[in-house]
Amino acid sequence: MRILLLAVLLVAAHGLFAQKSVSRATFLTYDRQKLEGFVRNTAYEGTPQAFEFGWSENGPFNVIPLSQVKEVRMADGRIYEQHPVSLSVIAAPYISRVRNEYVNPANQLSGNVFLEKILDAPVGLYQYVDRYLFPHFFYMSAPDTSVVYLDYRPFDDNGNLRENAGYKDKLKRLAEDKSCRSAGRLVPNLDYARATMLRMFQRLNACGGGAAAPARKTGQQRMRVSFGLMGGISMISSRKIEEDFTGFPALHEKAFGASSKPAFGAYVSFYPAKTVRNYVFSIEVLHQSYATASDSVTQGNYTGKGTLSQGMLSLAPVMRLLLTQGKVLNPFLEAGGSAHYTYRSDLRYHYRHHLFPGSAMYTRSTATNGFSFGALLGAGLDLKRVSLHARYGISGSDYTSFLLLAKVNLF
Repeated sequence: MRILLLAVLLVAAHGLFAQKSVSRATFLTYDRQKLEGFVRNTAYEGTPQAFEFGWSENGPFNVIPLSQVKEVRMADGRIYEQHPVSLSVIAAPYISRVRNEYVNPANQLSGNVFLEKILDAPVGLYQYVDRYLFPHFFYMSAPDTSVVYLDYRPFDDNGNLRENAGYKDKLKRLAEDKSCRSAGRLVPNLDYARATMLRMFQRLNACGGGAAAPARKTGQQRMRVSFGLMGGISMISSRKIEEDFTGFPALHEKAFGASSKPAFGAYVSFYPAKTVRNYVFSIEVLHQSYATASDSVTQGNYTGKGTLSQGMLSLAPVMRLLLTQGKVLNPFLEAGGSAHYTYRSDLRYHYRHHLFPGSAMYTRSTATNGFSFGALLGAGLDLKRVSLHARYGISGSDYTSFLLLAKVNLF
């Protein structure tokens, strides 16, 4: 039953979130033509490198070759410009990379790509998000026509960690060239992230008296939705079962021990507009199981114990608060409620006489299916497509649980 339920959830979520999105856009070609129309599939996590263009909202849509497009302006304020770049695309967090990865030919990207212009100003700021979802930043000062790469290389030529990491050296010199001390003071602690880079370049342009406004207006940014799978270990505390244990009442007050079993499920996450981007709201469906035995107890000439096996499904709305953003590891706190349904419950107990150890055991089964409600608190680390969670949960007065989970975004 649980496999069927998760399969239905997967199919429904795919049908819901795989819808083709259409946005109005303007294309500027290299031969100075301006095309007004619509673009399909613009909800990318990375920087899009291809656009499906149509004259009407209902299509038909065709991919416009990269070689023909100079600039794309979306109705929500996003601007994409084509520029020649040379950079390394590496499948590892910046701080975990080694020097040899930057010279490996398989990791090199060289040629024309679309960059997102995130600050339209005399000193403009650009961003490229690679296929591993790591950002790369560039800038261009008027009247120049080529971008300057703000590369992040945590290691020097000898393989040693360095404090200025490439991009800080370039920004320090840029602030000096612009005689902008206030921007220079930001450099030593400047994270390689969109929000901090945007603040830096707004400060640089303010020093020069130029207008510096983000290319995309905050009010025009849309909520992003993602779907994924989750799995880990569920550790459920000891618990007491309300049974009369006719014939062996000593078991009535005996608690069953703690149980650690695999847990798995699926979730949908909603990422709000940038004005509240530190928050992520998720709806999760999780399967947990519990199987353990009570301690042995003695009553008169008899010794007995109970065994309990259960399967549970839970539905939990969870709110996550990101404490940092744009780094390799971003810690967060989370809290939520939960509704639990015990769809399978098997309780048995048995006992035997001391003088007849080979005698048959007396067993009994009972079902205690039903609903319970609870709450959860947790903390963890966000690593872009993967997040790690440690949670403490309470299910009414029935039991408590500790969960270690990993969540993986599929799309």
